[in-house]
Amino acid sequence: MSGYVALERLRRFMTDADIARAEAAVPGIKGVFAYVFPYLADMSEGNISLYARGEDYHAAVRRELERRIEELRREYPNAAFLPYVDASPFPEVRAAAMAGLGVIGKNNLLITPKHGSFVFIGLIATDLRLEAEPCAPSVCIGCGACIDACPTGALSVNGFDALRCLSDITQRKGELSENEKRLVKACNTAWGCDICQLVCPMNGGAERTDIEGFATDLITSLRSCDIPPTQAEFKRRYRSRAFSWRGRGPLERNLALLEQE
Repeated sequence: MSGYVALERLRRFMTDADIARAEAAVPGIKGVFAYVFPYLADMSEGNISLYARGEDYHAAVRRELERRIEELRREYPNAAFLPYVDASPFPEVRAAAMAGLGVIGKNNLLITPKHGSFVFIGLIATDLRLEAEPCAPSVCIGCGACIDACPTGALSVNGFDALRCLSDITQRKGELSENEKRLVKACNTAWGCDICQLVCPMNGGAERTDIEGFATDLITSLRSCDIPPTQAEFKRRYRSRAFSWRGRGPLERNLALLEQE
């Protein structure tokens, strides 16, 4: 799925610094193409979040975006195109919703008609101006299931507190508080959290991915014995996985908590 949204529609959701960064990267920028890439491959139990079980999405999505750019260049040979995966100056969920790709859930995730919220978002900035049908971002059905199920209270009627998010907690370096340790152990997670997505009724019919990198060679769980003793060995073994970006420390800590008697 893909769509286009003009920069002038996104500006009010961006800081001045973000706008300056976008304009410096693509002089004369007019808008962005938004794409979604489904990653759901299986729903089996495990201690690794569903999004991190296959290939690192940074590499996989960038590869997919480069293919889209090749297609765009054939159609618009004089235009500029710059791909973004994750670290972009744009409000990615907002951009994808405004491009008509889905609705914004109360958990701040994009929920698409075909793949639910189990998608990665990729953007391509361009100096190409296209006429796009205005599409105001809508919201989910508002059942509140994700808010009720969130184990840390990161989700509430007042919005989302990233610092309280269990996914964020599992990825932090250093020592955790006693309450954070209890949550990691109680929720049986070594990396990430899927609770708000698994309880969402709009994800009930989410289709599986057809992207090979997300569908093959899956790692659903890890044990302490799976973590190499050195950082260099850890990076060599898991360099193609999204859970490797923080190094071995957070995983080693979390797995030790899960394996406590």
